Amino acid sequence: MSKLNDQNFREKIKSDIVFLSETHSFSKDVLYLEGYKCFVNCRSTESSRKRGGLAVFVKRTIIGGVKLVDKSLSDMLWFKLDHTYFGLKRDLYIFFVYISPSNSSYTLRTGMDKEIFEKLETDISNFNSVGEVMIMGDLNAHIESKEIDFICDELNDPLEDFLPPNYIADNVQIKRNTQMPQRTNSYGKSILEMCTSSQLRILNGRTLGDSIGKVTYHSYNGTSIDDYCICSSTFLSNILNFRIEDFHPNNSDHCQITVNIFCSNILGPKQDTCNNLRKLPPVIRWSPIREQKFIENLNYDSFNNICTKTEKLIANENVLITAQQT
Repeated sequence: MSKLNDQNFREKIKSDIVFLSETHSFSKDVLYLEGYKCFVNCRSTESSRKRGGLAVFVKRTIIGGVKLVDKSLSDMLWFKLDHTYFGLKRDLYIFFVYISPSNSSYTLRTGMDKEIFEKLETDISNFNSVGEVMIMGDLNAHIESKEIDFICDELNDPLEDFLPPNYIADNVQIKRNTQMPQRTNSYGKSILEMCTSSQLRILNGRTLGDSIGKVTYHSYNGTSIDDYCICSSTFLSNILNFRIEDFHPNNSDHCQITVNIFCSNILGPKQDTCNNLRKLPPVIRWSPIREQKFIENLNYDSFNNICTKTEKLIANENVLITAQQT
């Protein structure tokens, strides 16, 4: 059975870009979601070995601004959001990834975790020079709340001689929160080192929508925070909110994570409304009857239509991205 055929599951993944990990699909499987174009990356071409597997669904209304850049490793996908299409200052490179636990048989047999971190480090260095970077997915990283992902006192003069020439200091030094205590594991240390060296910031526990650092993984033997969204410090002003959605055990043992990105203008069909604007109403002459009607309307308390139109207007200026382990 495919969860994509489950109405309840489909209701949860209505974002502009949807990332699913551990799809347990292989290269010949057809994954279909109405209104979306699907990109897949699978571990195996053999139907008898359906393990892992990634899928990214992009709404066809914005597909003109989204490009698959790299899928050279089976547990990762790089996408580029074009800055001119979405009204961003620079292109946004999004890294969707699933990193299997360090003690899993797959990791021990393939060493895929080391390959991913090595490639990620190289790719971030390349993409940082031409755009912004975002990392999203199940990293299986545990990071203690006291651990910092930035250089302390980076604005102080004594540090100027030690920082790279292209290192731009920022003031994002808000401590992160976590709903539950957890010790930093090896993956967590790699993430923190990467954030510090490349000026990336963890959104969990410090962003509007998830100020407490909610738990993302629930199992019979405990809970943890495994799923993250991380982005360039220079892109933080474009993050409207980041959320850990409610836990739905019928969908997954992981909570869906969602980030909402502000775009100043989105090209394409859903923004092409210039020719459909309504004409202004004719000038109305004032009269005692119309004055009375105007006063009555001021006391009218139903604003449903106004709210609906406002929400639609705001939705056209944002890109919503979700990640969910299936």
